[in-house]
Amino acid sequence: MTRMPNEMHGIDSEVFLVGDLHVEVGQQRVTRAGIEITLPNLSFELLLALIRVAPNFLSNDLLMARVWPGQIVTPETVAKRVNLLRVALGDNAQEPRYIAGVRSRGYRLVAAVSPTVRVAPPVKGSLSAPVAVTQPDELLTADTVATEPRTVTAKPRRVWWLVLSVLLAVILAVAIGMRTINRARFVGTQPQLENPLRETGAIRARARTVAVLPFDNISADAADAYLAQGLPEMILNRLSRINGLSVIARNSSFALATKNIDSGEIGRRLNSGYLIGGSVQREADRLRVAVHLVDSAAGTMIWSAHFDRGLHDIFSIEDEIADQLAGALSVRLG
Repeated sequence: MTRMPNEMHGIDSEVFLVGDLHVEVGQQRVTRAGIEITLPNLSFELLLALIRVAPNFLSNDLLMARVWPGQIVTPETVAKRVNLLRVALGDNAQEPRYIAGVRSRGYRLVAAVSPTVRVAPPVKGSLSAPVAVTQPDELLTADTVATEPRTVTAKPRRVWWLVLSVLLAVILAVAIGMRTINRARFVGTQPQLENPLRETGAIRARARTVAVLPFDNISADAADAYLAQGLPEMILNRLSRINGLSVIARNSSFALATKNIDSGEIGRRLNSGYLIGGSVQREADRLRVAVHLVDSAAGTMIWSAHFDRGLHDIFSIEDEIADQLAGALSVRLG
């Protein structure tokens, strides 16, 4: 019996060889010398994105779009994830074996990448395409070598496959029809709300996104405005390190003119569920900072605090504000 390889087997998964790494896409599995290297999902997606374009490089913007689709992240988030991947692979940024940075614009693989295919064995009992069968009782003699093998086409299997396909299509059509009827009945008994909130990926991303706005300088000296810019920037950098929290980039949140618009409009323009604002006042060597956290959708203040410290304690103030904000957001987001 002679079997056609492409008809009797199916492709189980993509497999790549990256230097000495063995990367199985379907199982999200990376091994080296037979030893498995455990990678979180984001780290594996980052590695796979670089593999698919190797040896070319991917910019930070493209990496953010492919690894964090629908989320608002910063290049700092990409750099942090690349560092975590390098640690897991035992790579070194100064002498990279796998991942190299491209002048702070993106990253690429320096290891050689060669795709391969792993073929899975046929599943027992599965329906297959017609199989060419050579009669076993024919001997290869001078009289039979020139003759073509007789073939037997598995027509009954093809008929059953067609019947099964039609049956599944009918069942699917009936199920969709019943679901549509039930939904129509349910909607007809419910009060209709204008612009109902839909659970979409964009809404879920916005609910876990925070924007840090420039603080107001209320010092008597206008030259103290640098404090109102520097303090929130440090807080933004600290919050961007929190897993599960997306922070709007500085060049977006600091560039928005917020004087004449309310918190709801600010949240819509920045696609942010929470806003952080405040004020800074310096008197001699004393520094007074007021910080508040606002739910942009509801327009309500959910946390606020005041800090009165010496000017030399500005770094401890940044840490304390960031820690308290992180705690407030953790309680809010569960």
